[in-house]
Formats: sequence, structure tokens, C-alpha cells
Amino acid sequence: MNAAPAITSAPSAIAVEGDSFNFTVQSNGNPNPALSETGSLPSGLTFTDNGDGTATIGGTPDPGSSGSYPLTITATNGVGSDAVQSFNLQVNLNRIDLQCGEHLGHGRHRLQLRGAVEWGARAGAERDGCSPERRHVRRQR
Repeated sequence: MNAAPAITSAPSAIAVEGDSFNFTVQSNGNPNPALSETGSLPSGLTFTDNGDGTATIGGTPDPGSSGSYPLTITATNGVGSDAVQSFNLQVNLNRIDLQCGEHLGHGRHRLQLRGAVEWGARAGAERDGCSPERRHVRRQR
């Protein structure tokens, strides 16, 4: 029996700059709905209708693409009304650039670049091995 479309997947997802990302949009209905999106995806990601009532948002978000991306996903199959979902894709930073001696955070949970990354109380003015060039701190998984 024919059934109007419905989108059944979560209305949000989180990706990380430079990391591979794959999110499956799921729907139901009979016949299987076609899925489409409107809005701007971050560079490096694409939306693909898989033709089976699912779609994939996938790829690798480019560096510099962090931010919030509001999308509208639509499922249509010619039965009843289209299903529409407001979807938010959040792209987070994958690294934080610090200069030597700079701090991130406050109090006991302070990050300072001293040639190596340390958590804890401020280590003082000592800069063992810290050169003036930029260092990168990668997000720990």
C-alpha cells in the first residue's frame, strides 16, 4: 500500500574539519522517497540521494569550514505531502593555533605551549624547546 514520506533520521550531526564524515539520512514511505537538500554544505561535503529512501552527507570538511550549516531536507514520493526536516550540520575545528607562551583556558585547566602540550596549572615562563613559529594542537580523540 502507498504511504506518504517521513524523514526518520536525527535532525543534526557534527563533523570535524579534515576528518572523514558520513551521515545517513533515513526516510520511509511507499514508494521509497527521493531525498534532496537545500542550503549550503561546507566545502568538501556532498549530499547524495542513494535512491532507496536514504541519502548520504559525506566527504571531508575542508580546513576553514568550521561553523553551523542549517539545511532543509525534503523527502518526496508522490503520495500525500512531502516530508520536510530542518537539519543542522555543525563543523568543528580540528586544531587550535597557539603562539609560544599563549594560553587556552583558565585556572587549573589551562593549556600552554612549551614545546609539548601540558594540562594543569600554568607552568611558568620557561619555554623549553618552544620556538617563535606557530605550533598546532590537534584535537584528541
